[in-house]
Amino acid sequence: FLYNVFNTISASVPPALEHTRELLAELADLFRYQLQASRTEFVTVADELTFIQKYLNLEKARFGDRLRVTFDVPDSVLPLRMPPMLLQPLVENAIRH
Repeated sequence: FLYNVFNTISASVPPALEHTRELLAELADLFRYQLQASRTEFVTVADELTFIQKYLNLEKARFGDRLRVTFDVPDSVLPLRMPPMLLQPLVENAIRH
């Protein structure tokens, strides 16, 4: 249901506002990831970082140039497993505080 609503809203956005469509797609991806992650004990660091990058894209739309982020993660870490949704609260708090 939720993804169908996202698609409906996205389809109603005029083509001139393509960036808004992209943001809606990223938000839908975030919800998809959260649902999938809630069903598993561990995810890869790569998956978690992809989720964080999508989250940050939404925050960048809000904060513009005031938000600058760089990632420095060795490739050897990417396949390691971690509990899902562990990084998001840390990143969110770093942005807000």
